Amino acid sequence: MVPALKHILVFLAVAGASPAPDTFSGRITDSAGHPLSGAEVTIYGTTGAGQHASFELKTDTSGRYSIHVPRGLYIVRAYANVTWNSKRYRLNLHPADNENTRSYDSTPGVVKDFVWRLNGLKAFRNPDPERPESYYGGAIHIVLSDPMRTGVDAYAVFAPATVIEILLNPIGSLLDGSAAHPLMFEVKASSHSPHQCVLRDIPAGRYLLTARARKADKFIPLRVAATVHEGGAPAAPAKSVDIAFQPSNLLGPSSDGIETVTLYIMN
Repeated sequence: MVPALKHILVFLAVAGASPAPDTFSGRITDSAGHPLSGAEVTIYGTTGAGQHASFELKTDTSGRYSIHVPRGLYIVRAYANVTWNSKRYRLNLHPADNENTRSYDSTPGVVKDFVWRLNGLKAFRNPDPERPESYYGGAIHIVLSDPMRTGVDAYAVFAPATVIEILLNPIGSLLDGSAAHPLMFEVKASSHSPHQCVLRDIPAGRYLLTARARKADKFIPLRVAATVHEGGAPAAPAKSVDIAFQPSNLLGPSSDGIETVTLYIMN
């Protein structure tokens, strides 16, 4: 390539990347970096000429959006609309700059990108890694008891030094259509409390879940049961259970998390 022409192309590329004054633009992709067409972008003003004004638009086939706004400060949010298990959800997307509540001055123009994430910490100011709701992924609350029984008869008692392996084999793709992979978690069994622990940040999808106890080199299959919805009733314990993580709509039409699955494990 001719050096002068190369310099011109570089200059044009840089110039094209610069936003126009009082313009919000950006690109929205899925977790694999593919453009997300039809994603919703909401821009609402906080001060200046844009105060109380709001603008809504959707990304094009390349996942891009752009809009001119009155000069002022604005907050930008983005959402993906998806149908999952025959239900429609509006999912919050992750801001690439990790700023979810910042107001942007439109004067120089603003580039704000988003990513549809299925796991990882959300864009909170001070996320608590111990809390399942701090993650985009789902959570499994493990209870070592039989849901068909009550009282002390329901508790599952394991020998000391027993490790419980929880295996999740995917059924189909993940929530965003990307490929799913088998997962395995280890939990140390305890007879002190039936409420064992919480597994966090599991990519949302459908899985066939099994569990087994491991002590030394021996594996013992365990019975499992689960509830996906809060307050739901589990089926009778079996060798495996089919679970599908569901986006939560507790906060309204826009989902900001995945419902926690309660998993019962018994020997």
